[in-house]
Amino acid sequence: MARNLATFFHVEATKHPQSLALTYCQDEVSERRITYRELEGEASEVARILCEGDTQGKQTEMLSLTSLKQRTQSKEVFNGKQSVVCEGLVSQGVEDQTTVIGILCSSGPEAVACILGILEKNAYLYIAPECTKRELTSLLLRVCPRKILVEEKYMKYFNEIFSDVVGSFDIFETHFKLVSLNSEKESAFKGMQVMKELAYVIPTSGSTGVPKYVYVPHRCIMPNVVDLVAMFGVGPEDCIFCAAPLTFDPSVVDLFMAFKAGAKLLMVSPQLLKIPSLLLPIMVRNKMTILQATPTLMLSFGRERLQKIFADNSHLKVLALGGEIFPKLSLIKQWLKKTCKVRIFNLYGITEVSCWASAAEVTVEEPLASSKQITTDNVKIPSSSDEQLNTLECMCTDMTPVGKALSSTIIKVLSEKGEEVGEGREGEIYIGGSERICWVDDGSVVFNDKEDSDVKTRQIQSILRPTGDRGILKNGKIYCLGRLDRQVKRSGQKVSLAEIERLCKSYTYVDACHVVLDNKDKIIAFVFSHLQEISEEVVWKDLKRNLSEWKLPDNVIVVKEVPFNKHGKVDIDQLLSTRPQSSTVNYNNFNHQSLEIFYKDLWKRIGKSKNINPRDNFIKCGGNSLNAVQFTEELGIFLGCEIPNLLDVLLNGTFLETYQLVRKYHHSRKSIDNIDNSHSETRKKIKSEYSDSQSSQDIRVKDDKESYRLYNDIPTSHSQGITQKYYSLDKEDRVPRYNSTSLTVVSRRGVNNRGTSPPKYTTVPYSVNLEWKYNLGKCIDSTPVVVEYNSAEAFVCVGSHSHKFACIDVITGTERWCVVLGGRIESSPSISRDGGYVYVGCYDGCLYCTCVEDGCIAWKFETGGEVKSSPVVDEETGCVIFGSHDKRLYCLTADGELEWSVKVSDGSIFSSPCISGDSVYVATLDGIISGVNKTTGSINWRLSVNKPVFSSLALYSK
Repeated sequence: MARNLATFFHVEATKHPQSLALTYCQDEVSERRITYRELEGEASEVARILCEGDTQGKQTEMLSLTSLKQRTQSKEVFNGKQSVVCEGLVSQGVEDQTTVIGILCSSGPEAVACILGILEKNAYLYIAPECTKRELTSLLLRVCPRKILVEEKYMKYFNEIFSDVVGSFDIFETHFKLVSLNSEKESAFKGMQVMKELAYVIPTSGSTGVPKYVYVPHRCIMPNVVDLVAMFGVGPEDCIFCAAPLTFDPSVVDLFMAFKAGAKLLMVSPQLLKIPSLLLPIMVRNKMTILQATPTLMLSFGRERLQKIFADNSHLKVLALGGEIFPKLSLIKQWLKKTCKVRIFNLYGITEVSCWASAAEVTVEEPLASSKQITTDNVKIPSSSDEQLNTLECMCTDMTPVGKALSSTIIKVLSEKGEEVGEGREGEIYIGGSERICWVDDGSVVFNDKEDSDVKTRQIQSILRPTGDRGILKNGKIYCLGRLDRQVKRSGQKVSLAEIERLCKSYTYVDACHVVLDNKDKIIAFVFSHLQEISEEVVWKDLKRNLSEWKLPDNVIVVKEVPFNKHGKVDIDQLLSTRPQSSTVNYNNFNHQSLEIFYKDLWKRIGKSKNINPRDNFIKCGGNSLNAVQFTEELGIFLGCEIPNLLDVLLNGTFLETYQLVRKYHHSRKSIDNIDNSHSETRKKIKSEYSDSQSSQDIRVKDDKESYRLYNDIPTSHSQGITQKYYSLDKEDRVPRYNSTSLTVVSRRGVNNRGTSPPKYTTVPYSVNLEWKYNLGKCIDSTPVVVEYNSAEAFVCVGSHSHKFACIDVITGTERWCVVLGGRIESSPSISRDGGYVYVGCYDGCLYCTCVEDGCIAWKFETGGEVKSSPVVDEETGCVIFGSHDKRLYCLTADGELEWSVKVSDGSIFSSPCISGDSVYVATLDGIISGVNKTTGSINWRLSVNKPVFSSLALYSK
């Protein structure tokens, strides 16, 4: 086996120096690609800097062995084996000790280079840049790193602590400082603890109490990496996504699984990790094959995005979930298709035993034993009695065992007496092994803080650690039932919070549940469901039927988002902080305020942002998913109605995009309230339809042939061939201010005048000067379209590979608006017949209709493949016609409704159609040119040219 973790990397760097080692995405557009040779070069530079520092400061780095011995013997519970280990640490002397070097920098290539460089001879401690001075001071007092590599931009926040700068250097052109923590400060860091063969020091997540620091030797973590590389079948062709922050031990496994196999590591900034709509395209673009994450992080993607992750054409081959109890199998089944080939694993372990201890490959069988259901109130629930719910069979059917122990690992369920439990009995899960001993917090391998007189128990504990998890042995397999300390007493009776959670999770409409005790000793059940119609009343009804009265929670809250902390686990504090308060906001109290003032104040208060930029994103400004839910609820109270798509736009869009959506709904409500009293019955009907649309998923409600309302109840993904409408306006309101009497459009097909006034032509100059330029971030394959209104205002619309679609003032080059669509844009845009909207195709398979005035997406139509074909507008009907890579030609009305679609041939459609008279002419990539009836969509004729046709057809008339 390799000598240490760094050896894994150097072996592969020698074999494949030009292969990609790391791709890092700071945002949704930019990517940094680092080869193994480049990363090895930077890591070697870090090792050289540290080696020079060691030579200069050798005499000042003496370790106090007396202090080490005193602290090692501070525990009351010792046994013979543990005493030998502790004495061994003292007797090794300074020369054999590995020292801890801190890293304080942003996650990314620089951090990885620092880790590899330090591991040459030392151990690393990664420090999150967002830590406070108090947290940093506490960390330094407990761990006592000898030196810290600090990214220069963070020095100003910790000047008082990092006063002894002994060197400067660059990593990937980023400036760093080498800070010594010796000299005058050494006395404050008394009892510096070190360990032979130490690899890294890492904190526990704190989910089970106060965070502890775990000292992990190479020999403890390396078998973990080797086992999982073999189990997952990792090779040089793989791309491993690092979902865990560098302060969470699964990140170590991600890094060195990739480096052990010569694979590529994919990392993103912490902000991107919180925005699923931006994260998913990055995963797809980089062809991610292996994903290790927490169940909470996966749930944050939402059901539609998860189905894309597990789609037949997905590159993902392994999903490993750990850090929390594995989701119920019936939920996993909702994500998967029968043809899905992704292998799914349940990983179990604790930081104190260097990450993972066991693994189980999950097989979702059909049907599940507990799948018999009945329907009540339009919601499916299990048809089982109280007695059945308490049986072991029902408890374990929808659960996944923790799996087989990994190399050098023991996993057992023990009773309070330290004896292994029998079949069907519960106890505490213990894990460990002689090679899995880590040094926790103060360097002691002793982990039982209570003195125990039972010799057998102490012998077991010399190699095993208690996890604090309650386990049960069923059919020879171990199942994790939750935390042992999750019991409270009420009215003299013990109530298990884990039991309430398990019961809630047994309902098919519940995706996740977290039961917590608040600061007033009230039991709160937070239930997450993908079904919009699920309410607190539905959950209460089922709980009352299956639980004794004294076991019922004090409150049930249905949440739309499950918040997660930096480690990807459920953030309980965020859940509790966003509970509805006793005093609610009244809509009437805000009538004196304008919508704009209220919206800005709400953004500042909940989003914690002092200054507002129209392009700000709620998450990137410091908000989180639970803040976003609170934001939408208060805004809904202000408006007097719910805006169904607001949460998704708030999480993924900008300040301006969210406000524009809110404003449209606000105006819609005002127009309903201002209907003349003589039409009171009509007003009641419209209000009723508006209210009904919030609970149902109707997209459109027609009043009559002349007017209709569109409702914004739009999922993030939908079935092919369905139009998503993005705001509600009456027909007269839909006419934008750019519906002018004179409209001139300059596109790839030339100059087109639409209106009563003739266009003004000028002589083309012999020379061309650069007036302005606009950066779209990536390659522009789309041909811009220029539109001029009444010979006055003129704009250019264009898209790029960065997913950005922008509208720019022709004269000044000023951005009017810019939206980020769901994929890259090669399609050239077209202007609607009335001039108020612009159509453009996208790689996400959609045709988008965007308002020229403000950039709001009026609707989008999803096809079965990328839309690279440029849409054309029929001047007679106003319909838009375009082709797709799903091999079909589509005709839509100006309102986004499908008129017809036809499969032209077995080839995809890349070129733009051409309209002439009653026909549409189109070419395909299998060499077919066809004439199609513009009204019916029927094919009039076909002609084969035997070669792919990429160019757009044009009409020639003698």
